[in-house]
Amino acid sequence: MKGVVLLSDGIDSPVAHYIMQKKMECIAVHLSTGYDDKIKKIMGLLGGKTYFVPYDEIKEEILKVKESYRCIICKRFMYRIAERIAKLEKAGVIITGENIGQVASQTLDNLMAIEQAVAMPVIRPLIAMDKEEIVNIAKKIGTYEISIMQQHRCPIAPKKPVTKARLDRVENEENKVDLNKVKEAVAKAKIEAV
Repeated sequence: MKGVVLLSDGIDSPVAHYIMQKKMECIAVHLSTGYDDKIKKIMGLLGGKTYFVPYDEIKEEILKVKESYRCIICKRFMYRIAERIAKLEKAGVIITGENIGQVASQTLDNLMAIEQAVAMPVIRPLIAMDKEEIVNIAKKIGTYEISIMQQHRCPIAPKKPVTKARLDRVENEENKVDLNKVKEAVAKAKIEAV
């Protein structure tokens, strides 16, 4: 079986990738906004194929929604991109580094609303770990020092994100964006293998 990992340059998702590649072939999907060097270094340690999917146009779409819903709509776009690539790669699952309550988009209500964007199963190997456990694994596998280098805060992140998203409200906000951008972004992806 194959899995597609939503891979950021943060601490968590490289650890999720590392854990899951013990069980299956993992293909990384990075939503690229111009800071790809860290991902290339991380994948140099983890190995495998990486899709670098351009994300700037999608961020422009996300600005159309109510500010408090931006993170949820953003994640739903990410899941759809991962699902599309998973189908191309004949992968059966999406893998994320999400962890309950670590950030606003990762409350149980929000995770459920985000997951409804795709039909494919989502695996979250870090879901119940605390940050210290995750950091310890990242240090062990060598990704921690890379992940903490020059971090970039998302420029469209809301000041007060919704933490108890209701699917009907999420879908109402999502009506404001062009979901065809998913197909366009995947078509422009660059693929690298380590």
